[in-house]
Amino acid sequence: MLLLAAVFWGLGTVVIKDTVDSFPPIWLVGIRFTSAGIITSLVVLPRVIRCLQDRKNWSIALLLGVFLALTYLFNSVGLLFTSASKSTFYTNTYCIMVPFIMWAFYRRRPVRASFFAAVLCVAGISLVSLAQGVDSFDFNVGDGLTMVSAAAVATHLVLVAHFSKGRDALALTCLQFLVCGIFSIAIAPLFEGIPNFIILREPDVLQNLVYLVIFASCAALSLQNVGITHVEPAAGSLLLATECLFGVFFSVLLLGELVTPIMVAGFVVSAAAVVISQVFTPEE
Repeated sequence: MLLLAAVFWGLGTVVIKDTVDSFPPIWLVGIRFTSAGIITSLVVLPRVIRCLQDRKNWSIALLLGVFLALTYLFNSVGLLFTSASKSTFYTNTYCIMVPFIMWAFYRRRPVRASFFAAVLCVAGISLVSLAQGVDSFDFNVGDGLTMVSAAAVATHLVLVAHFSKGRDALALTCLQFLVCGIFSIAIAPLFEGIPNFIILREPDVLQNLVYLVIFASCAALSLQNVGITHVEPAAGSLLLATECLFGVFFSVLLLGELVTPIMVAGFVVSAAAVVISQVFTPEE
């Protein structure tokens, strides 16, 4: 289940890259998550209603939903300027960031393995940025936005772990989807104006949107929530981290993106960093 969720998310990056060329990314995030929120809420409506009866859940859902929006807004806008393979790679660096975000929140210093993993991750990023050779360092604005997205992902995970204890995580997730979608739609006109919604009727764009809503959001979330209960947390994190590999695979297969030997070396080094950060970090 976790591997299949990783496949859905890995392909999702490629689908977003293919879609933002013809439809504005902020509007895409808004429509995607508003739709996903409505669908998932209808499926577990009694749980969502019970969740809303506690007023504290409203503020929690708002906070988590805004951070969820930030992760996908920065990621989707970043895909306007960078490749799908680099995007899925940079996004995956959130695994290394989590211990340091927790350090900032809880004043718990990361273990030595976390610092070593961070150094390896920087080395991997450097190799990917030197993909075309030592004289062509390429870390563009899209890569930077994607790194900001990764930091938002890490922060969102820490906040979810903190605020979801003793609460209905699935119901909160449904509410997060809705907050994320509505927030994105609210700010979209400020940055992107009003798009030509007729584009959504084009078969390719509509097909991509359906995939993002049904498979990359609703199905992937369900697979993750069920699958993660049957494996150890570290192992589960590593299985989900294979999203990076699937993202690169699909970007080459479907978009024809070029992956150089130096990029592959960067992916391998960073994958090692993810493994170290997960395996050698003590569980709470």
